[in-house]
Amino acid sequence: MDGPGQFSVRGDIVDIYAPDMRQPARVEYWDDEIDSISSFDLLTQRRDSALEKIYLSPAREVLFGDTAETAEALRAAIKKARGRHRTALEKATEADLAQLDSGLMPEAMDKYYGLRYPSPATLLDHLDTPLFILDEVGGIRDAQKATEFRRSEELTGLLEEGVLCPGLDVLYQTMDDLAAAAQKQSTLLCENFLRGMNEFKLKDLINAEAFAAPNWNGDLVSLREDLDPLIAQGYAVTLFSGTPKGAAALTRDLADKGYSVSMSRDVRPTKGIVQVLPGHLTAGCTFPFAHAAVLSSRRHGLEEETSAETKKRKKNKNALSSLSDIKPGDYVVHQSHGIGMYAGIQRLEVQGATKDYLKVQYSGSDVLYVPVTQLDLLSRYTAPGDEEKVKLAKLGGAEWQRTRAKVKKPPRRWRRN
Repeated sequence: MDGPGQFSVRGDIVDIYAPDMRQPARVEYWDDEIDSISSFDLLTQRRDSALEKIYLSPAREVLFGDTAETAEALRAAIKKARGRHRTALEKATEADLAQLDSGLMPEAMDKYYGLRYPSPATLLDHLDTPLFILDEVGGIRDAQKATEFRRSEELTGLLEEGVLCPGLDVLYQTMDDLAAAAQKQSTLLCENFLRGMNEFKLKDLINAEAFAAPNWNGDLVSLREDLDPLIAQGYAVTLFSGTPKGAAALTRDLADKGYSVSMSRDVRPTKGIVQVLPGHLTAGCTFPFAHAAVLSSRRHGLEEETSAETKKRKKNKNALSSLSDIKPGDYVVHQSHGIGMYAGIQRLEVQGATKDYLKVQYSGSDVLYVPVTQLDLLSRYTAPGDEEKVKLAKLGGAEWQRTRAKVKKPPRRWRRN
């Protein structure tokens, strides 16, 4: 046994490495009873820790039944092909059919997915009354088109080589299938901007405005500046404040300042009450239509800063530290939204609180207002080249996310033999 999906039997010892196991398990028998179960290191063969039980998942994603029935169904699929294509299929499936005829199941049976499941299905077919939520359908559509193109190229090649049988090449669902499934479920489409969606028949439009809320940096004075206008307007506020210890300390501080505070997870957020919970969010948000707000701490003191946060902060070494670092007309880069043009400071009133925001112009008429307290989310655009040819990002688009993903990929390393 040398990897996942395998097992071995040696006397009274059975070693099992199921595909979803982090480490293989060793089952030792005393006669016909299990004496002990433990995990072990695959390289050294040494025991690691005792186990009370193990879960054995299937070694294959697709489980076929009777080998004779499978062979009969495969031969029927081959007969649908004609000419040289049929000859190629017969040659490509010869070894698999020989194994099936001998009662053995070939390894790569996932290419015959269509034999096992003639009617394609999705996860939604296995749920009783799901609430189907699609976030940014345009982005999903773009990703689906790119994936569908790559798959089409791959499947076309496999069909030409005779690896796949005609009629058994429908291995994935398309955007049309997704739209059809959505029509049968309770579906919620979440969009930043109202746009045409020909695939979906909309029953109702709900304008649920939401505004980004600055993360709390640990200063109680600045936190109260954000809380007071929300409480005055009857908002229910949930505040994620880091560790349980930090949440308890913040609860005491807010109670001392006269706020109504709750640390219970079992109580729904209530008007005028600040619900303090341990944990972190990447960003907070306010929902005027529901009179609710969710705030989050960025960090709670250096002793509670996680290594991931430290690493992230070090990586963003080009982050702006002062408004004097930029002037209107400069190109800036937002961590989440990409390249934009800084258009100056604008004072806005949001939910009863008047604050300064950095106005960033994006492609077309897209505008992003960044709270001055989140200045470190921006950095100067420093790429070389003609600044007149800089392409501004489009808010809500997937292009910037794809660019970030490419940058994060490790460089290819070449080794000289």
